[in-house]
Amino acid sequence: MRFAIGTVFCCSLLAAVTSTQSVGSEPSPMEAFASRQGVRTTWSNEIARWQQDGTGLVLVAIVLEDDARLARKIRGVEIDLTSDGVKDQVYLDERATERTRSALKEISDAVALTGMPGVSGCTGAKESWPGYAWPWNKYHELNVNFCGDSKNSELVLYGRGKPESFHFSGRTPNILAEILATATEILKQQVPEACPVTKPPAQPFVPAPPYWTNNGPDQFWYGTESLWTLLGVDGVWHMHSNVSENKGFYTTKLTYWQRGFDWRKEPEPALTVNAKRLDREAPIVAADPANAVFVTTDKPAMMTGIDIPIGCWEITARHSGHSLSFVVSVEP
Repeated sequence: MRFAIGTVFCCSLLAAVTSTQSVGSEPSPMEAFASRQGVRTTWSNEIARWQQDGTGLVLVAIVLEDDARLARKIRGVEIDLTSDGVKDQVYLDERATERTRSALKEISDAVALTGMPGVSGCTGAKESWPGYAWPWNKYHELNVNFCGDSKNSELVLYGRGKPESFHFSGRTPNILAEILATATEILKQQVPEACPVTKPPAQPFVPAPPYWTNNGPDQFWYGTESLWTLLGVDGVWHMHSNVSENKGFYTTKLTYWQRGFDWRKEPEPALTVNAKRLDREAPIVAADPANAVFVTTDKPAMMTGIDIPIGCWEITARHSGHSLSFVVSVEP
């Protein structure tokens, strides 16, 4: 099988996962949430239905909600696959849906560049290959291959970690990518975002030289020269695989830069970072005392650590009369 080739970026926001993990051994975060007692579907919209030679696909945009006093919601898609009595059901939250759509585009681009894989060949995406030891390899999510030649091609779908595969003749990666894009857009239009996470601004902030600017494609710089940090594009911190998962909270390091910050004068900077929960009443969470650090360049930064439970949180940092706030969703 051929795999599209791309650059792999590694950073502190991407949890380290060993190559010995069992592929597809755990339910996806959305699947795990759906199986909990008290969780129900509060909104749904069928986006696509395929039926071909005994093999079927039904893709539905859904919103799941628990029965807590201040309900927690997860938006995404449910994909039901059937073939000759064999069934599989795959849940993709918004993050996984976008990742799958990116993989489909990668396959399409690879085929456009190198041609169809051939009568007995298939093309896949690097996002689906366990050799990269992606953090999501362990989740039961959707894997896709595009197989055959220009006369006889098929889209092959299978739940990661499952032996069953579902073959759809004549379907292409672009078709499924468009369906997922439609589902995502409908979810955004019809269902308010459960947590208003901070997203990349229309006019991105870029630190001036000689400060570090080499962030990965899944990150963006946020703030001003008075105080800035590096955030994940999707605005979600997943508790799965985190070092403090068993303790019921998410542990992470937060790094802040400020033009003119002098580590010699402040080896332990007077940086304060607090987290306020937005989706329900909860105590304010304070970060650890900060330290001066150097990250890839000779320009110092300020780093602190924080432990946050599941929920929607506004995190505010203050230093030298300046402040910076962002919103993040901590999820299972």
